[in-house]
Amino acid sequence: MDVNEFLNNASDKNAWFEISKWHWRAGRLLAAQSMESIPQPTGTVQRLDGDWLPDYVAYAVPAHLMYGYALETAIKATIIQDHPQKVEFEVSINGSSNIKNAKLKGFGAKNWHDLGQLAGAAGVFEMDFAQHSDDKWLRVFTDAIVWRSKYPVPKRSGDEEKRESLYAIKNAEKWLQGLHPEPIEQLTAED
Repeated sequence: MDVNEFLNNASDKNAWFEISKWHWRAGRLLAAQSMESIPQPTGTVQRLDGDWLPDYVAYAVPAHLMYGYALETAIKATIIQDHPQKVEFEVSINGSSNIKNAKLKGFGAKNWHDLGQLAGAAGVFEMDFAQHSDDKWLRVFTDAIVWRSKYPVPKRSGDEEKRESLYAIKNAEKWLQGLHPEPIEQLTAED
C-alpha cells in the first residue's frame, strides 16, 4: 500500500468503524452456528454429551475472536475520532523530505490489543452507555484476540480465569451500539 494511502486509511475513523461492523457480523453468524450445533431438549432430561461439542467449539471460538476484533476496531476508531493525538505513527523520510515509509505504533495504550486499556485511552468508561462498567468482561475478548483462538495456553500461568461468555456478548453489543456513529442494528439483527 502506498504510504499516503496508508496514512489516510489509518487515520480514517469511518474505515475502522466499517471493519468493526463486518467483524461483528461474522461473530454473530458464527455464534448462531455454534448455538445451532447444540442438541435441542426432547422434553426429558438429557445430558448434553455426544458428538456436537467439536462443532460448537469450532464455531464459538472464532465467534469470540470476531467479537473481539469488532470491539478492538470500534474502540480504535473512537480514539481516532475523539483523541487523534493518541494515535502514533513512526515515519521515515527520504533525502527530499518526503515520507518514505510509515508504521502504526499505538493508540495511547501500553498494550494495544488489551480492550480494557484501549477503552480507557478512548474515554469509553465515561460515556453514558458504559458508565458503571468495568473491564472484566472485556477480558473474554482480549483473551480471544491475544491467545485463546490461537494457542492452548495463555502467555503465562495464572492468566486464565473463568469468565461468563454470554454476559460479555451482551455487554459487547451494548458497547458497539454506543460506539458506532450510526446504528448497526442491521448488522446485529438476527438473520
